[in-house]
Amino acid sequence: MTSLVCILESGSRFPIGDNTVKCTASDAAGNSTSKSFEITVVDAPTQLRNLLQYLLGLGLSNGTTNPLANELEYALTEPASSMSCKKMSDFINMLIKKSRDLPSEEVAYMTNEARRIRTVMECR
Repeated sequence: MTSLVCILESGSRFPIGDNTVKCTASDAAGNSTSKSFEITVVDAPTQLRNLLQYLLGLGLSNGTTNPLANELEYALTEPASSMSCKKMSDFINMLIKKSRDLPSEEVAYMTNEARRIRTVMECR
C-alpha cells in the first residue's frame, strides 16, 4: 500500500505569509521519500494593489481605466469593510459593462481575480 502525507495538507487554510509544505510518500516495500515546497499567501490589500497595477499596465484609455481604477483604489482604503466589498462588486459589474472596450481574456482574468479577492475579504 502506498501513502502520501503532507503537513500542511491539501485543502488546509494557509495563513498569510510564507508557508512550507512537507510531503512524505511511502510504498508497500517500506521505501519513502520526502520533499517540501513553499506556498506564499498574500493578503487582500496586496492582491488589490496587484490587480490595480495589472489594470494600469494594460495601457487602456483613461475613460476605460480611470473608473475601474477608482473602484479598486476605494476598496484599498478599507479592505475589510462592507463598502469595500460593494466597490469590488461595482468593479466586476463595470468590467462587464466595459467589456466591449477590453479584450475578453482581460475581462475574464480581472473578473476572476476580483471575485477571489472578494472571497479573501470575506464579502457576502
